[in-house]
Amino acid sequence: MNFANNNNNCTSTEALRTYQHKLYAVVYSVILAPGLLGNVLALWVFKVYIRETKKGVVFMINLAVADLLQVLSLPLRIYYYLTDTWPFGRPLCMICFYLKYVNMYASIFFLVCVSVRRCQLIMRPLRFNSSKQLRLPSLGDDVLQSLSEALRVSAQ
Repeated sequence: MNFANNNNNCTSTEALRTYQHKLYAVVYSVILAPGLLGNVLALWVFKVYIRETKKGVVFMINLAVADLLQVLSLPLRIYYYLTDTWPFGRPLCMICFYLKYVNMYASIFFLVCVSVRRCQLIMRPLRFNSSKQLRLPSLGDDVLQSLSEALRVSAQ
């Protein structure tokens, strides 16, 4: 087989860019509907059915808001990738990309917070179940305590 003739197709930057833009538009379109529906539904459930505002619930609400902001910027990105033009102005472009990175880092942060909280509840279920506890530990206390417990467990 002679691959020399086919090599030009793989190295063409314009063809690669066109393929990427079409792929991004399709993927963002697939993400848009379930992402919008899922995050709005999650926020509605938290608002209507959840009466207690525990730490885990607050983290999940923040995660849903961060994801919803990202999903709301997807139609603009889809338009850009389909038409290769951005008629919305530079400020909206910057906001769109800002939302992408804020969503990524906020999602990582809130998922870590949820994981640390669950780890604490598994490691010491009775400590955080007491209604007589006067002071709720801050997030910094939670992270430091979880790290110290993880180091203690790994050292044994």
